[in-house]
Amino acid sequence: MATPSILVIEDEEYLRDLYSEILCNYTIETVEDGLEALKKDRRYDLYIVDIGLPRMDGLQTIEKIKEIHGNIRTMVVTGHDIVRYTKRLEDNEVTGVLQKPFKVFDLITTVEKVLEG
Repeated sequence: MATPSILVIEDEEYLRDLYSEILCNYTIETVEDGLEALKKDRRYDLYIVDIGLPRMDGLQTIEKIKEIHGNIRTMVVTGHDIVRYTKRLEDNEVTGVLQKPFKVFDLITTVEKVLEG
């Protein structure tokens, strides 16, 4: 079985590096915002998206990626109150949510759950 591929869309460089280190058992690519993510011409097994991205917020990014690739597995990460995003998360069928700051164990288990479907 092929190693699952993950695109991390995160504006903070140290967090992109952290995701790459923690999720080293997966094929990881990172970009700093939604516009860079839209330039990727492939579909990933999982998209990890920070909600508070510059230029295009994380939920707009998910919406645009879904327009291109159809049904995708997504998880969002935010330092904001997630309750205010509940409707948009449901509308976009986001299956994983992590609140910043998070524990390494929570990141790994959430990724595993989302990938398992």
